[in-house]
Amino acid sequence: MEDNEKVKSLILRELIKKCKFGGAHAPLDFITGNLPDEFLHNKQGQKAIQKAVKDLINDEWVVVLMKKTGKGSDLHVSVNPRKIREISEYVQSGKNS
Repeated sequence: MEDNEKVKSLILRELIKKCKFGGAHAPLDFITGNLPDEFLHNKQGQKAIQKAVKDLINDEWVVVLMKKTGKGSDLHVSVNPRKIREISEYVQSGKNS
C-alpha cells in the first residue's frame, strides 16, 4: 500500500478512536505523534504525513482550526461530521488495511 493512503487511514482511525468529531478536536501534533515510528523518524515518512494531512483537508474529511494555547497557537483537527459515511467506508475498505 502507498504510504500516503496508510497514513491517511491511521490518522482517521486515531481521530475516530479518540471520538474527535465536529466540535471535539485534538492538536494535530498529538494525532500524528501516535503514528508508527516508520513515519515519524525519517524524512520520507514526514513527507507522507504532510501529504496525507493536506489530502484529508482538501477532501474535507478533517476540519482544521487554529486554537490559542498557553504556549501560542496550535493546529487542531477533528473529523468532519458531514463526511462520516465516506470516511467509514474508506477506513473499512480493504485498500488501506
